[in-house]
Amino acid sequence: MPEPVNFSADLRSGAQASLPGNIPPVMSSVGHCHGHLLYEGYIDERSGRVWGATRGGEIAIRDGDIIQWCDAQFETRDTDEYGGGNVTILNVGESGFTSMVLSAEEFPVALPSDEHTLPPTRLPNLEIAIQSASNREPPRKRLVDFGSMRNGRVWIYRCVGWDYVVNPSE
Repeated sequence: MPEPVNFSADLRSGAQASLPGNIPPVMSSVGHCHGHLLYEGYIDERSGRVWGATRGGEIAIRDGDIIQWCDAQFETRDTDEYGGGNVTILNVGESGFTSMVLSAEEFPVALPSDEHTLPPTRLPNLEIAIQSASNREPPRKRLVDFGSMRNGRVWIYRCVGWDYVVNPSE
């Protein structure tokens, strides 16, 4: 049986390879944490509770940021040459799911009706690279429609070095 793919390590390696040579190495992923936390939010379909917030003063989601999903349900659309624009309802289990952002977008401004929060359904649609750990298919490009998110938790991380975490203003 072939060795399982470590998608988190692949993401980290890809992010590190894309940086200029003078940038220190990125932090290693620990469990479901993949660097500097930019955003966290959830929707609980059963109770109707919805919450989300940006973290660390970040104003945008950038190419290469990592999205960690858990127990989530949302719509995606194929954007690569294989999918032909098919819409799929993606259900992510409790064990979690990791994807990489391919399209940078600014966070929307929090509205007064949001009570100073930014629910996941107000996040911008993002193109992501997504891969299932349960099969050997290559990563696929998909457009995530956050407005369609029905349930689950989402975290967005930026792969950074420890220097950024300890001294972010330098």
